[in-house]
Amino acid sequence: MRGPVLLACVGLSACCHTSTTDAPRADQVAVVRQALGEFVSEVERRDFAAAWRSLSADLRARYTPERLSRDFGLEPLALERLARLKAGLGAPIVVEREAASLELGRDRVARLVLEADGWKVAALE
Repeated sequence: MRGPVLLACVGLSACCHTSTTDAPRADQVAVVRQALGEFVSEVERRDFAAAWRSLSADLRARYTPERLSRDFGLEPLALERLARLKAGLGAPIVVEREAASLELGRDRVARLVLEADGWKVAALE
């Protein structure tokens, strides 16, 4: 089953684009946090077409909205990772140029990448 691969690589996007600098600005962190929150909401609403658009380009090339729905419906770890992400949305976010991360606990992290159309989560580990 390829579901566990997705679960290690789920990605997100923000609805707006920010420029990158060496030191993250508060608005960059806010946009990343918004992207994460939107992804959580999309999955909770079971709007997997929107959640799929929140994935990084690499993940969108490997998954479909239908596959996301199936993975979140059948794989208990997917819901665990989503719950960890939701609980950690207030934690500090590290933004470095075109990558961002949010620690979700011991050896757990959400990773995002900045693409042309905004921040996309590249992994939920």
